[in-house]
Amino acid sequence: MPRDKTTRIGLTRRSLLTGASVAGFGVPRSRETDATANLCRQWLAADEELDRLYTDWACLDVSLMRTRGCEAGLGQVGRELIARMAELDGEIDLATVRRDDLLQRLQKVPARSVEGALGKLRIAVCRLEGEGGPEHQLVKDALGYLAR
Repeated sequence: MPRDKTTRIGLTRRSLLTGASVAGFGVPRSRETDATANLCRQWLAADEELDRLYTDWACLDVSLMRTRGCEAGLGQVGRELIARMAELDGEIDLATVRRDDLLQRLQKVPARSVEGALGKLRIAVCRLEGEGGPEHQLVKDALGYLAR
């Protein structure tokens, strides 16, 4: 059977719904993607970067708590940890502004392809994830069906 000229993104439904990849949305990808799909990829990458920054900050916080319990006063190690946490705070602020800006831009751009629509749904799943409830499940279910 001849292969079509599109590139297939190898994602399982589970990896798509859990955000394992920001490269695609589980549909054939044409050579030219629309602006919405590109903005969605940028938003998902910014969201992933924020997750990484928050994880790094949390690890430093744990290290700081251990340092405080082991040393009299903060000492050099504690001061270095606090300085790095302050740097991460700045990076988190910038990444948050970037992600929020991308979301504002996405609200103004209509989906012009299946990939763009799936990207918007993926972002909705991410945004509703902490909320839970029926809205999250409805969007997650629709995304899972469309991504098949």
